[in-house]
Amino acid sequence: MCAINEGRTDAAYRLIDAAHVAMIEERTTRSQVASALQALSGTKSPVPQGQPLTVGESSEEVGYPAAGHTPRASRSSGRRICPKP
Repeated sequence: MCAINEGRTDAAYRLIDAAHVAMIEERTTRSQVASALQALSGTKSPVPQGQPLTVGESSEEVGYPAAGHTPRASRSSGRRICPKP
């Protein structure tokens, strides 16, 4: 959001693309690890119960403050204040 607000759309898109690639790689790795552990244990993975968690709920589950990494807003303009790169 900071890059977009500063008019650096190319940089913002590069960051989004890189994040998507990293997420796909992470999902692939987790899937491979889960498959390997399942094969080693000889049991099936349990099916999750209940509604899917939001990002905030997931971060709370693991003790990570999701809101702690959100840029703060300027009191005068209401726009996000971004840390300098």
